[in-house]
Amino acid sequence: MDNRHVIVARGRDYTDVTLLKGVYHGAPATELGVTVEIARLS
Repeated sequence: MDNRHVIVARGRDYTDVTLLKGVYHGAPATELGVTVEIARLS
């Protein structure tokens, strides 16, 4: 395995492990911001 990648989910295909799922109701000019932090535990 390449150490530049982190497995966050496993499934049969993409629909089993989608990161975002749902319906958005709101203004079209709204922005989505996401932050991910990863810490080595070993």
